[in-house]
Amino acid sequence: MALGAVWAALVVLLGAAMCFSAWSLSCARGATVGARGVAPSARARAATERWGRAPSELAVAADGLAPNALRAREAASWAEYARTPPADSPLNRAIRPVLDAVAVRREVMLAIANDVMMCTNPKTCWWDGGNILASFIEVNRAANITNYLIIALDDAVGAACRAARAPYVRIDLAVPDAQKGSRGANMISTLKYELLADVLLMGYAVLVVDLDLAFLRNPFAHLVRDADLEGSSDGFTRGWAGGQLASVSDRSMGWGGGGLYSQLFTINVGCVFVQPSPRTVALMRRVAAALRAKPAWDQQVFNEILLSPGYAERPTHGVSLRVMDHLLWANSKTFFKSERARFFPGATASAPMPVMVHMNCCLLYTSPSPETDSYLV
Repeated sequence: MALGAVWAALVVLLGAAMCFSAWSLSCARGATVGARGVAPSARARAATERWGRAPSELAVAADGLAPNALRAREAASWAEYARTPPADSPLNRAIRPVLDAVAVRREVMLAIANDVMMCTNPKTCWWDGGNILASFIEVNRAANITNYLIIALDDAVGAACRAARAPYVRIDLAVPDAQKGSRGANMISTLKYELLADVLLMGYAVLVVDLDLAFLRNPFAHLVRDADLEGSSDGFTRGWAGGQLASVSDRSMGWGGGGLYSQLFTINVGCVFVQPSPRTVALMRRVAAALRAKPAWDQQVFNEILLSPGYAERPTHGVSLRVMDHLLWANSKTFFKSERARFFPGATASAPMPVMVHMNCCLLYTSPSPETDSYLV
């Protein structure tokens, strides 16, 4: 597929005023679209066959060597854990056949949508109009992403998916009472954690996404898969996204009055790849329980649990984390502002072609020159 066609598919997301024209990248800088991930190793296949679940290499060391006793016990524990409920819940009876049909190597992209994402009522959509659901489906097709599934929370979304021949399953999910009355998008986002726990228990690895992501390449070809969880960052520089150390100094304490502390932007729950394991299931259930307990922004709760180490009465969760490259998995502040000169003009860009751009920052941009006007319409 020509890169210009992929770029042209990047349509209005988070506002009808923002769309893209073709990005003039030379064919020499092209990237193959449509790859379906990394083939599992023979040892991984053997582990999957033995335990019947867990496509991630739970029983296999990352370097391919024989597992140590701890990993072997973990694999046995997971095999038993994955056979426990919710094996026969109404939700799982509805979703499992569809997951089996669309997943590739037991990896699947999940997105949750209600009719607000179609902006059928302009009063309920907080952007300036435009059908985000239709854009999401169009962009996925342009990037040749086939292993995705839309969780339709109402009949309107189900009908739209049928009309667009997009894979979906119609499910009623109840917003926790503690979150009712909050912003619409936040209420929908709170639903993903219990759902994720159930899908992880079925042995699927999940790339859970918001609908305001524009994929320029197939994301499953660009996952590293060396951690329990890979997440996109709200950081807009390498240091803020990947982590960095800063220092403080208290001269009143003498030569030893200084110290270092870490700085790391939060993970954006709108693009997170989660491997199935008891650790990740427990993490999702902890987040879901916290959201049932009191009103809160789900992304803040998720990051407070994920990024906080065990301390005092706070337990550890054991989930390993990889932060996605902020240039490949770009938020719109990175793409349009902090790293703009590395992406535009496309013909002389020094940054790689992004895997996706997340329209999570509303940017009002006035071009300083006619030359750059051609890149933002």
